[in-house]
Amino acid sequence: MKKNIFIVLLILVISGIANLAQAQILMEKSKVNLTVAPGETVVDHINLHNTGEITKSIKIYWEDFEYIHPFNGKKTFLPPGTSQYSMSDWITYAPIEVTIPPKSKKKIDFTINVPIDAVGGHYGVLFFEDIPTGGTGSNVGVSIITRLGSLFYIDSTNKDKSATIEDIKVYDDEFVGKFLNQGNIFMIPKGVYYVMDKDGLVVTRGEVGKIYLPPSAKTSFSVSLADVKRPGEYMLVLTFDLDEGDSVVSEIDFLINQDRSLHIHQVRN
Repeated sequence: MKKNIFIVLLILVISGIANLAQAQILMEKSKVNLTVAPGETVVDHINLHNTGEITKSIKIYWEDFEYIHPFNGKKTFLPPGTSQYSMSDWITYAPIEVTIPPKSKKKIDFTINVPIDAVGGHYGVLFFEDIPTGGTGSNVGVSIITRLGSLFYIDSTNKDKSATIEDIKVYDDEFVGKFLNQGNIFMIPKGVYYVMDKDGLVVTRGEVGKIYLPPSAKTSFSVSLADVKRPGEYMLVLTFDLDEGDSVVSEIDFLINQDRSLHIHQVRN
C-alpha cells in the first residue's frame, strides 16, 4: 500500500515538472537601472515571453525592497510605500493581469513620473507571477507557481555617492576593513586589488566579494595575502568602482616579516 502511494506521488511530481517544462515564462529587463532628472518622465516596457506549449496567465504587482545584513545581496521585500527608498508613487504599469498564448509574448508598459523634488535613490521590484489554474485527472493538487521580478534602481541626478574605506587591520594573512556608504543611494561597489613589491612588480591581484549597501550602512571586506610568500616591503592598492567613473581607492604600505606576520606602515585614502 505504501509503495503504491509513493508511486502515485512520484507520478504527480513528474507530471508537475513536465508541465513546468511545457510552460516557461521568460522576462526581458531583469534590471531597470536609470539616472533621472527631477521632474522627468520615463516611458518604457518589459516583454514577457511564453516559450512553452500551454497558455499562461500572469498577475503583475509592485513591491519595495531593501538590502539587509550581511549586505551580500540578500533582500527583504516590503509592501509598496513602506521603504524609505520607495518609488511606488512614481510608477504606473499596465496591464495588471495578462494571458500569454504559447510561443508568444506580451508587452507590459510602465511609466515613471519623477517628482520635481526627487533626491537620492529610489527602488522597487515589478513582479510577474503565475495565476494557478486547477488541474484535472492526475494533475489535481499539483501547483507549481513561478515568480519573476524586474528590479528598478532609479537614482536622481541630485544624488550623493560619497563612500570611504576605513578600519584596515591585519588578521592572520588577511587585511580586513570596512566599506561605508556615506551617500543617499544604494551602492554595489566592485572591489579589486593588486599587490606590488618594492620594485614595482605586481605579485598578486584579485577581487573583493560583492557588496550591496543601502545609505549610511557599512560592511566588512577582506583581502587575502596567502599568495604573497616572500618577506619584504609591499604596497596594496585597493579600488572600489562605484560606476559612472567614480571610485574609492586605498593604498596600504605594509611589511611581511620573516615569520610571515604582517605589519601595516601607512594607509592612504
